[in-house]
Order: sequence, then structure tokens, then C-alpha cells
Amino acid sequence: MAIRLEDVWLDIDGRAVLRGVTGELKGLNILIGPNGSGKTVLLHAIAGILKPKRGRIDVEGVTSIMFQDPEVHFVAGTVLENAVLWGRGRSDEREIKEIAKELGIADLLNRSPFHLSWGQRRLSALLCALAGKPDVLLLDELPEGLSPRALKTAISAATSTAKTVVMTSHQFLELGWNLHFLADGTLYSGEEALAKAREYEYDKCRCPLFAVEER
Repeated sequence: MAIRLEDVWLDIDGRAVLRGVTGELKGLNILIGPNGSGKTVLLHAIAGILKPKRGRIDVEGVTSIMFQDPEVHFVAGTVLENAVLWGRGRSDEREIKEIAKELGIADLLNRSPFHLSWGQRRLSALLCALAGKPDVLLLDELPEGLSPRALKTAISAATSTAKTVVMTSHQFLELGWNLHFLADGTLYSGEEALAKAREYEYDKCRCPLFAVEER
């Protein structure tokens, strides 16, 4: 499973946010870049939420996204009810409860997500995204609001479900994943991404949280 981007241009409010983005994302990927660089816009374009004015995006398999604002996921009463809706019939309640157990939020399933802490809401949003059994999983700022243990659990659940994962972050997490950097509307990968990360001083705030096997 892979995401292929070919000369993708996308404007927001008349400003060119993505400027000819080209590349391939497969396996496990972390996407970093400065504020306003277009990381969220790129994820939304991949998910089909935003339509580029030019270029092509090809995504293999079922795609699911965890939004940066978890409350976007909550349209029903309880955490479980929301996860069922987002699962779109691809997971039954038993399977969703198993995912919740893996995430450490099984005891929250019958509660309103609006009565939870921010970190618990984010894990509940991830549950909604995973309920769809995606082949391609897009995670917008997953580390935000999560403790190291909760983040480790979340990443483990994500990588055990999806074949391709793209996670945006402002942390230079040392996961052994494919590194991509977005700046000035351009996507950099591999050594070019690492050079850009150094240019923007991301290498000064590396976070060797834990190791995850590459796919």
C-alpha cells in the first residue's frame, strides 16, 4: 500500500500552500515542518477532504484519518457509539472494544468524549480512525497531549492495523520511520528531509522516545 503524489498544487484562501508536491509515502512515515507549512493540508488532500487545483494523488486501499482536533470525530453520544459510526461497518462492537483495550481506554467506552481529558479525547479519536480498519492511516499531530506511555501504545496500535502510516508532528521523534519535511509548499524526503530538519533546527530537539521496527 502506498500514497503517490504527483505535482500537487493546492490553495487555501488564495495562498498556494502545496506547490508541486511530488513523492511516494509507503510503510511508516513521519512528516515534520514549521507551523503553517501545510502538513495538515497535505493530509486532508490525501484523505480526499481537500481537492488540489492541479496534480494527482493516488492512494491504495482504505484510508482513515485522525484529525488534529479530536472533537471533529465526536457526533454521537458515547466513545463507543462514535467509534461504531466511524467504523462504517468495517468493525463490530467486539472488535472496537478490543482496539480500545489495546489503547488503554476500554473503561471510557460508555462515557461522553466531551467529559474526558484532552489526552483521553485524542485516544478516543484514534479509536474512531482505527475502527475503519484502514490500509492507509493519517495521523495529524498524534503526539500532542499524550504521555510517552500513551504515545507508545497509540503508535503500536496504529502500526499493527495499517500498512501505511503518515504521522505529522512538531517533534523529531526517533522512530526509525521514513522522514519527510514540508516547507515552502515543497515535500522533501530522505537525506533532503534530514538536511531541512537541520536547517530548521529540528535536530536540536530530537526525541528518542522508543524504537519501532520498520516495515
